[in-house]
Amino acid sequence: MADLQSRWGEVQRKLLTGGLPLLAAALAESSAVAWTGDLLTLAAPARRQALLLDPEQQRLLAGAVASVVGARPKIVLRTAGGVAQADPVADERKRRYTTAASHPLVQDIVKRFQAELVGQEIIDLETWLARLAGPGQTRGRDGDEVVDG
Repeated sequence: MADLQSRWGEVQRKLLTGGLPLLAAALAESSAVAWTGDLLTLAAPARRQALLLDPEQQRLLAGAVASVVGARPKIVLRTAGGVAQADPVADERKRRYTTAASHPLVQDIVKRFQAELVGQEIIDLETWLARLAGPGQTRGRDGDEVVDG
């Protein structure tokens, strides 16, 4: 633990030179408070919590720590209010959003219309087709118009 604390600035520089300035800035405002087994506990301000809880950011941070001290830790975050916990629902929502936003068709539409993604809604095919048909009209799965009556 003392070795990591004395080399904390080195971990920050590693992240900065590796093109991760946001993570380096979050680390500059954080401190390593405990290393037990493979768990590294960081104390960080609440405003850095979301970044430091992100699984990809934790993977990058663990890699930087490993390159400096030789051991890859699992990151646990502690804020002024205690131990911060990841939100599995928010993590799943973020994963779905990222997957949808990185789809080539979505990227093409965003580029073509100079658009911005502002949200997402998961719907089934029938609901999507009904919305495409417009009010008062419906279309079947095969695209043929369905007339009531």
